[in-house]
Amino acid sequence: MEYQEITLEDVMQFRDLKNCIQETLIKNGKQSVVISLGMNIPGPRKTGPSIKAAFEEGRNQLECLVKENEGKLLKKIVLEESAGYAAIYLVANIDVAGLKTIGVQLEEHHALGRLFDIDVFSEEGQSISREFIGAEKRKCMICSEDAKVCGRSRKHTIAELQEKVSEIISQWKE
Repeated sequence: MEYQEITLEDVMQFRDLKNCIQETLIKNGKQSVVISLGMNIPGPRKTGPSIKAAFEEGRNQLECLVKENEGKLLKKIVLEESAGYAAIYLVANIDVAGLKTIGVQLEEHHALGRLFDIDVFSEEGQSISREFIGAEKRKCMICSEDAKVCGRSRKHTIAELQEKVSEIISQWKE
């Protein structure tokens, strides 16, 4: 897939689709937990060969970590849209804290981890925070301050963020 510029409406539709799938899995997946993997890609280009390769790496690593920790993947839905990539899983045999720990480990220790956006939802549909397992808040990929604060204040330009994404992917490929 070539790079394709998208609109805010495209992003919102993708987010709505992802949320709908997550809610359906939560509703129908009794005694199971939902985990989703998306990509933190700023700007109007959310897809392309390098981003897809990074997403596939995240997907493979997440699935391996779940299995290594005795989790059972009951269902997997993969979205590949112009507005981005996402993988949403229904997982049994692992609690929310264990699953969130796996997600945080991947985000913090993998070469591409800063680009991964891993969310975990309880059986009741509650989003599990990093703080729930005692992990620190996400850091900005450029300055290492609180990522949400940097994002809200628009401390860094889209061009700076895109350059950092390219750098992270290039370093991973080496």
